[in-house]
Amino acid sequence: MSLPRSAEQVEAEPGRNQHAGLLPRSLLPSRSIHRKRLIISGCKSQDRSRFDQTRVGRAVHWPNFAVRPFCVESEPFGTRIKRRRMISMQTRRANFGVIVVLGVAALSTGLAGQTNGGNEVGQDATKHPAFQVMAVGEGRAIIMIPGLASSGTTWDATVKHLRGQYRCLELTLAGFVGVPAIQGPLLMEARDQIAQYIRDNHLERPVIMGHSLGGSIALDLASRYPDLVGPVIIVDSLPFFAGAWFQADTLAKAKPTIEQMRKGMSGMTHEQWVAMTRSGASTNSMATSATDQKTLIDWGLASDQKAVTDAMVELVSVDLRPELSRIETPVLVLGTWVGLQGYGVTKDSATAVFREQYSGVKNLDFAMAEKSRHFVMWDDPAWFNTQVDGFLAAHAGVTER
Repeated sequence: MSLPRSAEQVEAEPGRNQHAGLLPRSLLPSRSIHRKRLIISGCKSQDRSRFDQTRVGRAVHWPNFAVRPFCVESEPFGTRIKRRRMISMQTRRANFGVIVVLGVAALSTGLAGQTNGGNEVGQDATKHPAFQVMAVGEGRAIIMIPGLASSGTTWDATVKHLRGQYRCLELTLAGFVGVPAIQGPLLMEARDQIAQYIRDNHLERPVIMGHSLGGSIALDLASRYPDLVGPVIIVDSLPFFAGAWFQADTLAKAKPTIEQMRKGMSGMTHEQWVAMTRSGASTNSMATSATDQKTLIDWGLASDQKAVTDAMVELVSVDLRPELSRIETPVLVLGTWVGLQGYGVTKDSATAVFREQYSGVKNLDFAMAEKSRHFVMWDDPAWFNTQVDGFLAAHAGVTER
């Protein structure tokens, strides 16, 4: 079976997508230069302009799923054309699902490393099945939420830096990296169970730090439970992912594409899932060293396919922008853009997306990384730690009781 090339191997046309913001290359809507062959599944001709912002230089080839070869010389021409269209549609659906799954696994997996030790804090883990917790350090609590298909050890380098002054609580969400999956919407359950965890453990307005999908949970938590949380740190995440990914101004306009995405992802066999994850086609572009790339692949393989699919669909099905004004604490947003230069994204265009989407936050600090990809806490830990230290120092007493 043919596997997709990594993002670095794909030739991109510069200057096309000025709104992608934080999108990893694997998730940018793509169009082959081969005539009218759209990788986006089910895209009608009148909808093609929506995906015309970015064009990939060559087609990504996928297996024909148990369908006869369409170029059978004995078949009439009309029959061959119908069969060709049938195969094309099946292939497009598979393309879209695979690209989204791998791209978001890359978007949401992170730093390799060993855990720093620690134990479950306070409550029996059965009281919060949506996540598991490892605690390291002493001091004011920081709840650290990683992204899709990620281990809490995403934050190990950050924990090593902060553990002398803070009690770092590294979460791993249900269904990811060996943690048992749960029934129901993961992001909502995690939000509400984290709030209850704060109450049960008598945490005094802990700092909330979230990366990617974890950033979405952090924003939702802070807007839904403003009296429970302290300063919020968002790492390369958006309140309205579908806006950047699908070039939609509203959630209603994005819903047809979200549904198509859901069908494509749900239609993948486990064998296809495993093969695509092992290929590292997307995750390899999100980490620098071969060791870290291997860790990302291992984490993806250790995560539950259905849990990842459902969480991904849930993530793109929410628009938190109207809720941002309810956040009462200071918010630090750290963005990246360097990994998107091949798509014509500039620092200015990426910054504009972040600032537009976060315009509803009352007390916002924003910084754009100059040389980091999506996993900024790993690519440039010195810069990342400097931003976090400065923000926490400036707001240390603002929300502590």
